Amino acid sequence: MKRTVLGVVSAVFALSASAAVVHAQNPMTFGIAAGASFPTGDFGDGANTGFHGMVTLGAMPAMVPFGVRIDGMYNSFGIDDNPIEQFTGASGEILGLTVNGVFGMPGMVVTSPYLIGGVGYYGTRLKTDQGDSDRVSDFGLNIGIGAKFNLSGFGTFAEIRYHNIFDKDDQTGAGNTSFIPLTFGIMF
Repeated sequence: MKRTVLGVVSAVFALSASAAVVHAQNPMTFGIAAGASFPTGDFGDGANTGFHGMVTLGAMPAMVPFGVRIDGMYNSFGIDDNPIEQFTGASGEILGLTVNGVFGMPGMVVTSPYLIGGVGYYGTRLKTDQGDSDRVSDFGLNIGIGAKFNLSGFGTFAEIRYHNIFDKDDQTGAGNTSFIPLTFGIMF
């Protein structure tokens, strides 16, 4: 009788502990983030460091190192004035929607590094004192690294990614638009 009671109590305790771990590792996450955006390549020759905001929705099943994350982002960059001052007070704007694969390092409890990369659809526009240009939409790729920090009830993350938008203009020879956002955020 004592063995049966001890076995039942042990089983209930084990199930409770595993349920708490599964609950703590909710596979669906929602997050908000912001940070600095650094223009690179040809885009970096005429643009200044800017800022960005991002919302994210992710799914990473418990006990599996792979997941999926969808990010919506807004980036703003200052544009250098050209010698004839045609674009005084100009800024560049990039909206993006990306679908990414996430590979997390299993076994980490408090800090979890991860790799992230995927495809995106980006809309770029130049805003000037004389008016805004039409938004140009193109596909692109992104890749980066990050780390999640699990706290009580929510988590934080920091990541850096490289985005390359395939918008080469064959008439002017301008290259693809690329930038590197450094992001800090909160996940719920």
